[in-house]
Amino acid sequence: MNYSTSGNISLNGQIILGVGSYYAHNTTFVEYGVGLSKTYGDLTFGVSYSNWDGGDYITPSISIGL
Repeated sequence: MNYSTSGNISLNGQIILGVGSYYAHNTTFVEYGVGLSKTYGDLTFGVSYSNWDGGDYITPSISIGL
């Protein structure tokens, strides 16, 4: 997903969905969340919110395009 305005601001959006389980337990959990990122040249800066097995997480990110 990509959002762009006439002011040359472009953001990428992510949707996070997942299902998992623990090795030692016979239970299943769901992960869900959303994220936004912005790319400047080869660098992308982002932040995401997710809920994993009942816990809320906010995760910043930086990636480099090689």
